[in-house]
Amino acid sequence: MKFKSVQVKNFGKLRERDLRFKAGLNIIYGENEAGKTTLHTFLKGMLFGLKRKRGLASKTDDFSRYKPWEMGNYYAGSLKLEHEKMTYVINRSFSEGEKETRFYRLEDGKELDVESDLPRILEGLTEETYDNTISIKQLSARTDESLAAYFNDYATGYYLSGGRDIHYEAAFHYLAEKGKQEDKEIRVAVEKRRKQKEAIEAEMTYVWRDVHQLEEEKEALAESLKLAKKEEDNYIQKTHKWRIHPVEILIFIAAIISLFIFIPRPWNYFISVLALLLSIIYSWNRLKVAKTETKTEPEKVLEEIAGKKEVLSYQELMWKRGRIQEELQDKKQQYYNLKERLEEFAEISELRLRQERKKEAVKLAMERLSTLSEEIRVKLEGSLSQRISEILGKITADKYTRISVDEKMQIFIYSQDMRIPIEQLSKGTIEQVYFSLRVAITEIMFGEGYPLLLDDTFVYYDDERLSSVLAYLTERKGQTLLFTCHKREGRLAEELGIDVNEIKM
Repeated sequence: MKFKSVQVKNFGKLRERDLRFKAGLNIIYGENEAGKTTLHTFLKGMLFGLKRKRGLASKTDDFSRYKPWEMGNYYAGSLKLEHEKMTYVINRSFSEGEKETRFYRLEDGKELDVESDLPRILEGLTEETYDNTISIKQLSARTDESLAAYFNDYATGYYLSGGRDIHYEAAFHYLAEKGKQEDKEIRVAVEKRRKQKEAIEAEMTYVWRDVHQLEEEKEALAESLKLAKKEEDNYIQKTHKWRIHPVEILIFIAAIISLFIFIPRPWNYFISVLALLLSIIYSWNRLKVAKTETKTEPEKVLEEIAGKKEVLSYQELMWKRGRIQEELQDKKQQYYNLKERLEEFAEISELRLRQERKKEAVKLAMERLSTLSEEIRVKLEGSLSQRISEILGKITADKYTRISVDEKMQIFIYSQDMRIPIEQLSKGTIEQVYFSLRVAITEIMFGEGYPLLLDDTFVYYDDERLSSVLAYLTERKGQTLLFTCHKREGRLAEELGIDVNEIKM
C-alpha cells in the first residue's frame, strides 16, 4: 500500500491543499507551525476517522485540536491510496451533525464499505498499531505495552493460519468465555433437572394418595355390594314365596264341591256356602299373618338407615364400582408414567459428565493455545530480533548487530558478547534502536512494502546517523513520508544522490 495524494479541503490550519506523493522517499518540509503535524494527523484521520472523547477530554482530542480555523462548520478532505495496482479514494466529512464517509475504487467507481473493505486493504492495520508501527513522531519512537499484546496475537494467528485470520487474544478470550458458559450451563441444567425431579416426586405423592383412597373406596363398596346383593335376593325370595299353598286352595275347592254334591238338598246349598266363607276367612288370615311377620335385626337396621340416608341399589353400586375401577386404573397408569420419568433423571450424572467433558475440552484447548502461542512467540521473537539487528546494523554502520527482544518488547543489546542495558546508550542510539524495532515489526506484520510516516523522528540524529538512515529508507521497498522542519534531510539526500520527492508546506 502507498499514499498517492491528498486533498485537504479544510482541516486545522490547512485549507484547499492538494499534495501528491511518490514511491520511495518523500520529504515534507516546513517551518514550525507550517502544518506538518496537521497533515500527519489528517492522514490518520482519513484512514481511521476522528473519534470524539467524552467530558473534559473532548476539549483536547484531535477533533477539537484540528477543527478548521476558518469556516469551522466545513471540516473535510480526500485521500487516494494505491493497493495491488488499484487506486482507492476515501472522502470524509468530519463536521458535527454532517459526518459522512465515501469509499470507492477509482478505476470502476465501485462503492466499497469503509467498515469492512478498508481494513482489508489496510491489511489489518488498526489505529492502535498505526501509532505503534508505521507512524513515528518526534521523540516517540518508543512503543507501548499494547504493541506487545498485538504482536503476540499476530504471531499466533500467522503461524497457525498462514495469515491474520486467527487472533490469539480474541481466541483465548472466546475460550475463557466458553468455559464460563459451560460452567453456567452445567449449573443451570442441574438446577433445572433437580426442580423437575422434585416436581415429579411431589406429583407422584399426590397420585399415590389418590390411588390409596380409591382402593379404600373400592373395598368399602365391595362390602356394600355384598349386603345389597343379599337384600335383593331376600326381596326376590319373599316376593316369590306362596303365602297360601295351591294344594290348600284345591282342597278347599274339592271340599266345597263334595259338600254340594253329597249333602241332600236344600242343606247342600247352606253347607257349601258356609264352607266357602270359612275358606275365605282362612285365606285372609294367612295373608294377614304374612304381612305382620316379625322382621330380623338386619332388616330393622336397614330400615333405620333408609330413614336417614338414601340406600343405593345394587345396579347403582355396580355402576359406581366400574367408575372407581376405571379411575383407579388411570391413576395407577399415571403413577407408573411418573415413575418412568423419575427413572430418566438417573441419567443426570451422564448429562453432567458430557458437559464436564466439554468443559475439559475447552480447558485443554486453552492450554494448547497457550502452549502454541508461547512456542510461536519464541520463534517470532527470534525472527524479530534478527530483523532488528539487520536494520540497526545498517543505520549504525554495524556498530550494533546483535539485538534480542522479549515478549514485553523489552530490548537487549549485545556488543562484543556484552549485554548492554539500553538505558546506558545515548539518546540518539536509543532512538535508532526503537526506530529499528518499529520498522522490523511493520515489515513482519504488514510486509516490506508498507509505508512509514516519520514526523521529525531524527531530531537527535547527527549527520552521520541521519545519512545512514536515509540510505536505508531509500533501500526499503516501501514508501516513506518524512515530515521535517530542517533542511538537512534534503541536503544530505542530495549529497547521497537519493531521488527525493520534496513537498514544501
